[in-house]
Amino acid sequence: MPKKEIPKSLTDDQITFWLANTELTKEELIQWYAEFYEYAHKNSGLDTENFVKFFTKLRHKNKNSQEFYKLAFKAFDKDNSGKVDFPEFIIAFNIISNGDMKKRIQWMFEVFDLNNDKHIDREEIHKIIKAILRMNKKKLVGDQTEETKINEIFENLDNNENNKITEDEFVQNCMNNVFLREILAPDL
Repeated sequence: MPKKEIPKSLTDDQITFWLANTELTKEELIQWYAEFYEYAHKNSGLDTENFVKFFTKLRHKNKNSQEFYKLAFKAFDKDNSGKVDFPEFIIAFNIISNGDMKKRIQWMFEVFDLNNDKHIDREEIHKIIKAILRMNKKKLVGDQTEETKINEIFENLDNNENNKITEDEFVQNCMNNVFLREILAPDL
């Protein structure tokens, strides 16, 4: 692959910071930065549609992943601007790609908490599980339905049985249960 020129908008300080705080090489960082802004409108960041296109390109996933990536957009958009800028993207992407398991699970909680109320309810689990199953091309087996799968997940996550899963419950139970971790914190 030909060596990309350093974009004028990418400063030496930014390069130094991101190299120190991610697992990317300088060449990868420059390439991702340039490609990111090919998808961004007027250098203001990625909207949901372009985020999905860019993320799909990076992860080489099929169209089945797009539903999940749309839901993940919110967790990347830390300032709730409706756009993901490069710093938001690179920090979150590094967590899901190279972060330790606990950080990945904490980040996944943000993906699941669709309404940002610091809890995950059944409706949120339903949307995410459906997207994850589709992304991973997995079907429910036997007499399992989406509802029985959701009930099973709630039984394993909702320690106080109030039909709301807190971040602590989510992280603790996913850390201690390989089955939950594989379903709820998939490799993106």
